[in-house]
Amino acid sequence: MAGTFFEHSEGAATAPLGPRYVPRQAEKTILHQVVCENLETLLAEADADGTGLPGFVERELRKFIGCGSFLQGFARCVCSRCGEETLVGFSCRCRGFCPSCIARRMDDTAAHLVDRVLPFAPFRQWVLTLPFRLRMRLARNDELLGAMRRIFLAAVAMWQRRKARELGLADVDTAAVCFTQRFDSLLRANAHFHALCPDAVFVESDEGRAELRVLPKPTQEDVEWVVQRIARRARRLLERLDEETEPANAIDRLRHAQLALFAQPPRELPPGRLSARAEGFSLQAARHLHANDRAGLESLARYALRPPVANSRLSKREDGNLVLKLKRVLPDGRDSLTLSPMDLMRSLAGLVPRPRVHQVHYYGAFASHAGMRARVVPRSPRRTSWCSCEEEPAPGQLDLPLVPRPVLAAMPLVGEAGELVKAPAPRQRSLRWADLLSRTFGSTLLECRCGGRRRIVAYVTDTTKAVEILERLGVRAEAPRLARARDPPQREMFDPSPGYAADPIFPDD
Repeated sequence: MAGTFFEHSEGAATAPLGPRYVPRQAEKTILHQVVCENLETLLAEADADGTGLPGFVERELRKFIGCGSFLQGFARCVCSRCGEETLVGFSCRCRGFCPSCIARRMDDTAAHLVDRVLPFAPFRQWVLTLPFRLRMRLARNDELLGAMRRIFLAAVAMWQRRKARELGLADVDTAAVCFTQRFDSLLRANAHFHALCPDAVFVESDEGRAELRVLPKPTQEDVEWVVQRIARRARRLLERLDEETEPANAIDRLRHAQLALFAQPPRELPPGRLSARAEGFSLQAARHLHANDRAGLESLARYALRPPVANSRLSKREDGNLVLKLKRVLPDGRDSLTLSPMDLMRSLAGLVPRPRVHQVHYYGAFASHAGMRARVVPRSPRRTSWCSCEEEPAPGQLDLPLVPRPVLAAMPLVGEAGELVKAPAPRQRSLRWADLLSRTFGSTLLECRCGGRRRIVAYVTDTTKAVEILERLGVRAEAPRLARARDPPQREMFDPSPGYAADPIFPDD
């Protein structure tokens, strides 16, 4: 498919750049250099096993190398006041570990949830981690991972309905947004769930509208009841796993090797913090957000959608090893992780999700086909038919502006009568590029340092045309070079260990 070339005016793409222009060099980051130097070595080690890495993992690693490269295409922006110009490279849009692309998707999804989905209600975060004996097997089977996620959300919903019956509410609807994280702070394959659940239930009024009924705060006994129910329901899932006879492939052995390399004992649960364990499952429900804390709600959603590794936390020592700064101190007192470049490559390869596998799932009243959804979630601006229980939209209601954060913080609380306040519902599903950068960094690329406004005067997606323009501009146009594969000194990383399929790192969890 041919690329695109656009100029706002003739010669806008090839006009000389200013003398102060310094192009961004994505290839100078430590993560980019590690992938370029060790990708072929990683593939060679996997091929020596006879199976090799899955195709989607290799494609993800190769696409990351071109992220931000001007050869993949770029946009040219110019300030209308001072005339300063800049080039912006296009991203790879990978879903595995690219810090830039995942961070942009993280901010866009979090903004969508707060602005278009989640109503003004108190929210609680429920976090479920899985037993070590399940993590490797569920990492390779997305169907069983989805079954485990449904067991988790069904147990939380069951507890909420029990509390609602104690308040005299018989027919109620629950809701949740669940995020699936496939990694932990040590970059191990550790699938676990973060669920944002309203600390309330939805009921239907006599007029057919949705009302909110706030539930009491869960107690320690409540959290223990939920995790024990999850453990009981998961036993059938364990029986299905025991029947699995599919042999391990290269990516499975990679994940297992990294789990053994960075093994850490389970953290002690803090007393009185709404945390409980049962049969290896760990459940936490201490994080609570006020109904008007929209900024905190968005921050919590961003945390659940964050990339596995950030460039700011990765540094390189003189001996060539890497240091990963951790957000929390480990039980043994370490605040950083030292690993070799190949260890990092193996970890990144094990974290790449399969194509067409979702990370965000909606349950209960937030689900797409739920009967209560039209009364809980704001209507789509493109919707042509309306629910009979809703009023006809007023003129201009379909083009609601983007509500800024100060206005969000000033929205009213849930009324005393249980009135439901929906999300603001901005006009667009996806934030504009400039608005997204502004929400992420507090400033926008289209605002110059002089106070003027930048505008896009040209963009190029055709590789041949991009090389031609870059040469005329005097900007380096060289594709990143991959180092040749080295002889694998750690071939045993891909050799099946005797206890791979049966022995977990912590059998007692």
